[in-house]
Amino acid sequence: MEVTKRTFCSPLLMQSRRVLVLSDLHQQPKDDYLPLWCSLQPDLVWIVGDFLESGDHGSRMKQDTLALLRALADRFPIYYSLGNHECGALGNKRPRGIGATSMPVTATQQRMIDDLATTGVQVLHNEWIQLEDICLGGLTSAADGWLPFDFLE
Repeated sequence: MEVTKRTFCSPLLMQSRRVLVLSDLHQQPKDDYLPLWCSLQPDLVWIVGDFLESGDHGSRMKQDTLALLRALADRFPIYYSLGNHECGALGNKRPRGIGATSMPVTATQQRMIDDLATTGVQVLHNEWIQLEDICLGGLTSAADGWLPFDFLE
């Protein structure tokens, strides 16, 4: 695991925050991840996709990853945006365009959202929320290659 620290400044922010951004775990949890992440003392955790895999809902690795998320969510607020691996779009698909309206939630996406709901994370599936002075949005990777943007209005 690689830890990279960055500082971003903006006069629009009313307070400083420590944000832990996680991605691409690909359902491969390790015992030392939780102590490492907790030692960074984040105010928020943002998971930006490809943390889980869409298949093997009962697999040991998936259950271990969900348990890791649950333990992390017990300590910090977590916001999760689904990536292509959570949505069943594996491989090197690139977005072919953007659509004016969101597509309905697919069965694969709904299963993943349901799995994540058991952990205490907040899934942002093509939606945004206001966190004091930050607007935080999650754009779900589209299995069909189209990215909706209507939720940004």
